[in-house]
Amino acid sequence: MGQLAESITSDLLTELETEFDAIGGEIVGDIRDAISVPVAYQRGRVIRSKPGEPPRYETGNLWRHVLMEVTADRSEMTVRLDVYVDDDAAPYGLWLETGTVHMDERPFWLPAWERWADRVPPLLIPSPR
Repeated sequence: MGQLAESITSDLLTELETEFDAIGGEIVGDIRDAISVPVAYQRGRVIRSKPGEPPRYETGNLWRHVLMEVTADRSEMTVRLDVYVDDDAAPYGLWLETGTVHMDERPFWLPAWERWADRVPPLLIPSPR
């Protein structure tokens, strides 16, 4: 690849990183907004979310551990956006999302992705493999 092509490719990847970073921040914000409704208290009893609703904010641990990462691989000419819950810090995120045998789901992840699906067109760039 010539010097001009390398420069253009580098500039394009940098622009994509910036765009993905902005989009990722908005998606994280959307997910965090969904789980920002605080638990309620009634007669000393904690009122948490109902099945099918996003989990309510109680300790803030799940909220703090909805994260994102943008990774560019210049050798492969790819940019990747990962939005995730840190499983080490909040291992119950998946259980809330999908439910368990003892608890119905409290989805917060899939609804956010569904809201974003129309706004973020898939960028599928085939790998030269």
